[in-house]
Amino acid sequence: KKMALKLVVYGALLLNVCAATAPPKVIIMMLADDYGYYNVGFDHGPAKANPEMRTPNLDKLVSEGILLDRHYVYKYCSPTRSSLMSGRLPVHVNQNNLCNDIESTSGIDLRITMLPQKMKEAGYTTSFVGKWHGGARSPANLPINRGFDNHLGFLKGGEDHWTQGSGSVNGEGPGTIDLWEGHHLSNQSGQYSGFLYTHRALSVIQNFSNDRLNQEADSNKLFMYLAWHNTHTPLECPEEFMYPADPTYNNTFQARLTYNCMARILDDGIGNITSLLAKQNLWQDTLIVFSADNGGWVGNTGSNNYPLRGSKVSDFEGGVRAVAFVTGGFLPTSVQGSVHTGFIHVSDWYGTLCNLVGVSPEDNITGIPHVDSIDVWPSLMTRNANSTPRTDILLSYSCTPDMANYSGCDPKATSLYNTSGDPTGGQAPGDMALISMAQYKIIYGNQQGRGIWFGPVYPNGTKDQPSYPCLEGCLFDIIADPTEHNNLKDKMPELFKKLTAQLLQEAKTLYQTAYAEPGANLCISGDQARSLYTGVDVNGNVKHFLGPMCFTELPPLPPTPPPPPPAPTFALSTDGKECLQGSSHIKSSLMLAPCEAEAHHWTMQSVQGSSWLAWSPDMFVKVNLTDAIQGGCNRGTVYVNPDEGGSGPSHQGFILSQSSGNSTQVQLKSSLCDGMCLGIKDGVGHLVACSADSYFVRM
Repeated sequence: KKMALKLVVYGALLLNVCAATAPPKVIIMMLADDYGYYNVGFDHGPAKANPEMRTPNLDKLVSEGILLDRHYVYKYCSPTRSSLMSGRLPVHVNQNNLCNDIESTSGIDLRITMLPQKMKEAGYTTSFVGKWHGGARSPANLPINRGFDNHLGFLKGGEDHWTQGSGSVNGEGPGTIDLWEGHHLSNQSGQYSGFLYTHRALSVIQNFSNDRLNQEADSNKLFMYLAWHNTHTPLECPEEFMYPADPTYNNTFQARLTYNCMARILDDGIGNITSLLAKQNLWQDTLIVFSADNGGWVGNTGSNNYPLRGSKVSDFEGGVRAVAFVTGGFLPTSVQGSVHTGFIHVSDWYGTLCNLVGVSPEDNITGIPHVDSIDVWPSLMTRNANSTPRTDILLSYSCTPDMANYSGCDPKATSLYNTSGDPTGGQAPGDMALISMAQYKIIYGNQQGRGIWFGPVYPNGTKDQPSYPCLEGCLFDIIADPTEHNNLKDKMPELFKKLTAQLLQEAKTLYQTAYAEPGANLCISGDQARSLYTGVDVNGNVKHFLGPMCFTELPPLPPTPPPPPPAPTFALSTDGKECLQGSSHIKSSLMLAPCEAEAHHWTMQSVQGSSWLAWSPDMFVKVNLTDAIQGGCNRGTVYVNPDEGGSGPSHQGFILSQSSGNSTQVQLKSSLCDGMCLGIKDGVGHLVACSADSYFVRM
């Protein structure tokens, strides 16, 4: 009855259509990627301005807007985005990043009415720029088919900032490009992502402004979802934007400086956008919402969540309490420059914006949780408000057999929506958390070992301190103790027990999207995708792209590529030894002399630590083995003809080794020279071909 009552109250709030005389003409929803809590130049929450950050545009926008001191998100990428676009808490739509596999059904359920579709009902032109991460299994999942009128961005969760190269588990290759424009491949890859997405946003705004001059201005409105790739790894930044460390820090750790540079580009892009809005006389009719999608990482990824505890992939405040604000000339002067300390979840923008533009936020679909979003606009319109109707947030939930021993959860019990176990896809197994009464947080799990506290100069090249998990549960008063230093579990056992029961009760509404477009079960292979999605980059270079893998009707596919060259064959040398006969798919630089020559005999020169050295009259080979053991194989590198410094052509792969008496054989697999073996016996080595059914060739 309590849950039913809560839903009724939320429903009433959702239907409270804003009484504003007219909605904003321009609404821009911005997400910064993996943005650290301390990586800004303004005071917020328990954090003071970071003296090393150059974010003048963000600083100015906050001073003219509403700082959102308690804005919560999911602990990593795709669930936050799924929540924003669907109006559901992540536990009611998607808790994993499995849509990094293009063929996955993860992401935003196709039956859900997304936020841009609601905006279109209100007459807005809808535009999406940047990182999607909402599913791309079939064409129906593409942003252009989910309510956006135009779209430029990438489909997965991360890529190279300069090339847009991504790669895929489906086998398209590590250099595969991830960049789409509407229904088609984009020809704009090959330029820095921060510049690419800024230019696209500016173009959309300029075109919108031009259209307003040719139409009835009041009927022309724009909704833009701008999902920046900065400051997500890889750490890459144009040299001209780099700047030195704060001299008082006495530390010039490169990862931190590169991250700061990436944040500077983000800030610069936002400054260009707001300047154009002002130039086109749109600023007074603009509303901008800015948030990080989650906190920054720990380690050498450059970001810093000081003084909060924890990072991305953890439910500690550093992972889920995001840098956020609302700004724009649309805000009344009475609330500009204020600080809002009430609790807001990223899903709340769905209902808030729907009500603001005059459409119903309801989206009742059989078999899917209803909208969780709460309209927080009335609270935002109260200067320095300290509360919203949002008091409880089920941040995350994953029940594993190990966690069942601590929390009492049942990994086999299905929810109302037939979801059970670990919906995170193994990314946060057994971790769960709940905020209750807008004050207390209960956390269970190892939290992926990310429960550290940051320092003001982080990262700095030193080793992280140990993480203290909450396997048996932790209880924090996040109002009195925002840095989560004091576990109240033993001091407040009754409250801990009550919140555990609440967490498990609310988890009975768990839902994980696994819905595919009906009939889209004709899926292509990685090789077919590589041929189908062939385009060019901004410089006209031919590139292979990734894209939807499954269809209701197969698109015209290019001819099947010819089969790979035949495997190398064996030949008999003059001394009766097996050796490698030439083959077109083996690089000539790796070939030894013909079998008749003696050059294929290698003499073991020495064993140096983890390196084996071998030589022949015309070739020198060095095999480096690492300490990492993966699947019984050593990961290592074979260097062919290295110079004195140990460099030269190298081929990486798994090195399988086997010893029998005086015989040791080594093979490099999964490399450019796949199928070649270095056989070593009694101090003499041979370059041989591996048989199809065995890792090792009998010498």
